[in-house]
Amino acid sequence: MCSCALLEAATAGRKAWDSLALDDVTNIINKAEAMSIRDVFSDEQVWVARPDSGNASAAFTVGFKGGHNAEPNNHNDVGSYVVSLGGILLAGDPGETEHAGLASGSKRYTMPLISSYGHPVPVLNGCYQEAGREYAARIIAAALSNDMDRVTMDIGGAYPKKAKVKSAVRTFIYDRLKKTFSIVDHIRFKMPGKVSVPILAFGFMEPKEGAEKGSYRLKASDNDVVRECDVSVYVKGADWRLSDGKRIDNPNHRSPTRYAILIGGTVKEVEIGVAFAVDEEFMAAVMAADPPPPDAAEVEVEEKPGIVLFDEEAGVKASLVYSGLEERVLAREIKWYLGEMTEETFPMVDVEPPDGPAVILKVDEGKGRVFTRENRVYISGHGSGLSRAVTHFLEELGVRYLMPGDIGRVIPGKTKVVYSDSDWQETPHPLLKETPSPERRQLISMLKSSTPVKRGFYAWHCVDISRVPYPTADGWDLYKAVKGVDPNDAAACEALLVDFRRAAYGPVARIMKEYFDEKAKPSPDSAKLKEILGRAAVEVEHEPAISSRIQSIRNSIW
Repeated sequence: MCSCALLEAATAGRKAWDSLALDDVTNIINKAEAMSIRDVFSDEQVWVARPDSGNASAAFTVGFKGGHNAEPNNHNDVGSYVVSLGGILLAGDPGETEHAGLASGSKRYTMPLISSYGHPVPVLNGCYQEAGREYAARIIAAALSNDMDRVTMDIGGAYPKKAKVKSAVRTFIYDRLKKTFSIVDHIRFKMPGKVSVPILAFGFMEPKEGAEKGSYRLKASDNDVVRECDVSVYVKGADWRLSDGKRIDNPNHRSPTRYAILIGGTVKEVEIGVAFAVDEEFMAAVMAADPPPPDAAEVEVEEKPGIVLFDEEAGVKASLVYSGLEERVLAREIKWYLGEMTEETFPMVDVEPPDGPAVILKVDEGKGRVFTRENRVYISGHGSGLSRAVTHFLEELGVRYLMPGDIGRVIPGKTKVVYSDSDWQETPHPLLKETPSPERRQLISMLKSSTPVKRGFYAWHCVDISRVPYPTADGWDLYKAVKGVDPNDAAACEALLVDFRRAAYGPVARIMKEYFDEKAKPSPDSAKLKEILGRAAVEVEHEPAISSRIQSIRNSIW
């Protein structure tokens, strides 16, 4: 599972596991006083713990998980955790990381922040956690009270057999009275083995001056706001040392510094504890020193040169101009995104207006292009080139997504939308090729480049654009039938066409494309058609109405 937004998901009460992760914490921590002291997702093995809302240090919030290593967008992170203080992420799971071609191929788990190396979980006998449903945590006990939350799990099952682990019992203890969060590992091997336990800090850990071994001060900052806490380490049953910090690059996201508690020699059994503690006096002083957020009227908005597509105060709203069906479909896409940004409805027209700002879409030969002239934004291209040009346009407005759909999409709210002057032309990305797993050196070179890397669906997933199914006649007719739309209802069909285009990126559409290709043959194989639609029905079994319609079409073949 991608560790991205567990705390936010928890506060929203979402139950779907693919919405539960450990990122975007800082966006919701300051609301801690209005939240309950915990959220528990027992089926997903996720816990979020907060102080009593009346506590002076109510911003000290943690999250931790068990789970398994075959979760949606999986990271190998069984037993991971996160620690946040006063709106700043201090330590733990780094959460989101850039997804490139390597992340979707067979070498996915060679990426440091997707493998367990980049998560605060033990390394046992030199082994990291493995991917797969069988590599999972076993919950042993959970005791939750107003004063303390304590959860114990065996995460040894997340490691391969060659690690020779008998058990790896990890206990999370969140003490509201002492304002501490402790992680205690009790490791037992079948025969003596090696152990290291990482601490991932979003700042720097330094030994406390004059203090005994194992006492550290952790400092982390974000936008010049500093937070500090004490970190204590103890080991029973072996000698140990703390490694120097090693930064793990995470372009465009939080880059953690990885420290490791290294156990000397081999051990049959060892106990390792890490505790984060809030200094309440320090916390009170820091919170008092932080200036209150300015009123919206006092915030100075940096004006960027470009075309104003929307200005709530000035009453400016751009028109979306199309000429044919493909342009109209993509204009609807832009209209939807702009509507989500501004909570306004943007006009769509088939003739360029004489005045006022406009976004003009045009099917044109060549690659995708986006350029500006006076108060117009022109988006052009042929086939998938036009689609990628729209992707570029939306990303320049701040839209981010790993895939079309609610999960992973970011749409900023705006009262003023400005598109910067530009003349962008599509350049083939070195990773944009048919090969699902690009060479590692290419990926490393790209990630280290000084050029900002976008999270466009195509580039990150190395999609061979020619294979993306487009609305063929057979496919469109089937899709209308599946959705139960009256083919004579032009408005409903038009809206559905956008949904069809979005679905073209998913597994259902890939299965449907098999159906289209088979049905287009002079003598299609009826048994194969039925089998293909059967798989499509399974893919949408969470939508019973659609699944049943696909099943009806499947039955009608005979």
